[in-house]
Amino acid sequence: LEKPKSKAEGLKRLKMLVGQNHQFYTGIHMINTAIHKSFSKVAKTEVWLRQIAEQEIKRYLAEDPAFKTYALGFDPKAHLS
Repeated sequence: LEKPKSKAEGLKRLKMLVGQNHQFYTGIHMINTAIHKSFSKVAKTEVWLRQIAEQEIKRYLAEDPAFKTYALGFDPKAHLS
């Protein structure tokens, strides 16, 4: 998923994803050209997005100035309920 371009897009996306499991993959590949070696690693993260009322989504988006919501600028301490 790409970063939402607006709060309206963020709202639409969150409404589409509530109540579902999602998988995110993060990868890294490093190359040391001095010794001609490389290293790769991929990590999978599973996230379940609980049922959320539209008003709660709107409040969340109002507190998210960068529209990171669901593209996913994840801060585990933010927006705890």
